[in-house]
Amino acid sequence: MLDFDYVCRRLEPSVVASTYPFTGDNKQKYYFGHREILIPAYKSMAKAFATHPDASVLITFASLRSVYETVLEALQFPQIRVIAIIAEGVPENQTRKLIKAADDKGVILIGPATVGGIKPGCLKIGNTGGMMDNILASKLYRPGRWVISVCGMAYHSHN
Repeated sequence: MLDFDYVCRRLEPSVVASTYPFTGDNKQKYYFGHREILIPAYKSMAKAFATHPDASVLITFASLRSVYETVLEALQFPQIRVIAIIAEGVPENQTRKLIKAADDKGVILIGPATVGGIKPGCLKIGNTGGMMDNILASKLYRPGRWVISVCGMAYHSHN
């Protein structure tokens, strides 16, 4: 996602923070183009959202064992507008409850089991668009209005 941000010529990365409940608050080093940057990692979602009140999109890579609780927790933060769930294998009854809870809060839910999404020239979620060389060859880093919603079609159109 950071590579996509860079080739889109964003001045700052779209990722402002991450959470990892198994360690204390820290900063993780990443590359943004050729420059090293530090992105904060917080022990709790509450601290992450308090520190970054403008963050309105959550992309969760939580496993199927923890994603249900993670999304329910995220829905408690009023700034959330969109949640993308990458995890596969989320039980159908939990998925239905998450959809209902998100709908009640006016939050857009992408997934579970999404391969991600891409808005050319703006944002990339997950693996959509393939490898960076494919994104460059397809010119998906340029602004545009190309949208696709079927995973199989996305695979074939990107490869």
